[in-house]
Amino acid sequence: LDRQEAAVVELRKALAVSQTGYWVSEAYSFLGEALLRQRRADEALHAGLAALESGRQTNARESLGIAWRVMGMIIAQRGERATIDGTLVDAIACFSESARILAEIGAETERLDTLREWAQYDAAQGVVSLIAPAEPSAGKALAP
Repeated sequence: LDRQEAAVVELRKALAVSQTGYWVSEAYSFLGEALLRQRRADEALHAGLAALESGRQTNARESLGIAWRVMGMIIAQRGERATIDGTLVDAIACFSESARILAEIGAETERLDTLREWAQYDAAQGVVSLIAPAEPSAGKALAP
């Protein structure tokens, strides 16, 4: 097995053993990322949604911020919006919520990871963000 597949197998084993605790949301987020790297976006979507749900249940704000970032990455790769809590959301909404939560709790390293993923998404969409006080595509943008 390659490293990504090994990660998927091990994370699924861990999640099969227990579905309680603050770590569950992050495990689902890591699973979503590993599946995404394997281009298994539909499976990644299920993991991402589980990460959000678990993060909400435990009120683990950092884990929830990470889960929103992973959902942004998943939606970006799938190329279509997803329904979360009955609302159709795009990648930008997910990255924005991630950055907001992580800023509120002072999780700067994780927030910077979100901003990096968001900027990569913007670049892939052909969005050139001008220097703005907010977040990547939240400022003025020019399509090249």
